[in-house]
Amino acid sequence: MNQSPSHNSGTPADNWASGHESPKRDSSVWIMGMVVGAVIFAVGCGSGFLAGWFTGTSNNFGDILGDLDFDAKITVQASTPDLVIVGEPFSVTITVTDTSGEDRILQEIDFTGTLADNAEFANIHPKPISIDSYTDYREFYYQQPLLANQSTQFSFEITPNQAGIYNASINVYMEDFDVESTEISITAASK
Repeated sequence: MNQSPSHNSGTPADNWASGHESPKRDSSVWIMGMVVGAVIFAVGCGSGFLAGWFTGTSNNFGDILGDLDFDAKITVQASTPDLVIVGEPFSVTITVTDTSGEDRILQEIDFTGTLADNAEFANIHPKPISIDSYTDYREFYYQQPLLANQSTQFSFEITPNQAGIYNASINVYMEDFDVESTEISITAASK
């Protein structure tokens, strides 16, 4: 079957049907355009960064950064047994010390890792306002006052569900977005 269009309007389909190919396009022009565009973008970003840097240094922006303290103003320590038995509760005691010199509010304590995934939590003291439990983490919400340069203890009774090594990261969040963490590892053996 021979296709023959009744008229050739120059569209690709018509050109193909009539046996005429469209002219080849040179991709080097497109690539060169991309390279030039990338160079212009890089120069623009770099000049904006330099202008901002010089403006900031002339206005003593560096002095402001030097006065900021990015270190957490709390310490977190966890006391746990090294070996526990599956199905038997054990206690994790978390000691939070406020080193800021000011009274503050502790908002949240989170457990993440295999401990949160494979164990049951009970008998928590002080009692949290609410608890969110997910597959791999537990969130305990508080509005617990911490006195300046004082320590407060939080205890959690935990029962492991299966034998193995339980790892957890414990994160403590303060009202001013100050956060500090500690890691624990506990071995659970079968009865």
